[in-house]
Amino acid sequence: MKRCKTQLGYFVLKECGAVAVAQCNSCKGYFCIKHLHGELEAIKGLEPDKETGIVKTKPEEREILCVECFAKRQKAKEVATSTTNYDDWLWYFVMRDSFYSQSHFRPFSHQDSSRMKEKNEEFTDETSDGGFLDS
Repeated sequence: MKRCKTQLGYFVLKECGAVAVAQCNSCKGYFCIKHLHGELEAIKGLEPDKETGIVKTKPEEREILCVECFAKRQKAKEVATSTTNYDDWLWYFVMRDSFYSQSHFRPFSHQDSSRMKEKNEEFTDETSDGGFLDS
């Protein structure tokens, strides 16, 4: 079963991990319904692959984009047209991408917390209590 590859968080990233329903035409990653641009409307009426259960299309048929790829495309259009009109998800991904590209900051990942655990056996993290993976 494929899992959603959307990286959530701002300072510390972790994968969404929900069950994937479709493949992005741009990055070829697998994404859950929440992290597809257009959500259910993006795949409405399309048949999933019989073996994997994943909806895949060719861009000339109907383009399916994850929210990150759509945000990058919209950001490029904004630069070309000087307009800004983002919904909440797009704003989040555009701002995160802009912050990373304009600063020397690189986000932490789940692998960073496992390296901390190697050095400190008492390190624990609950992902719902404001811990390491809550950013």
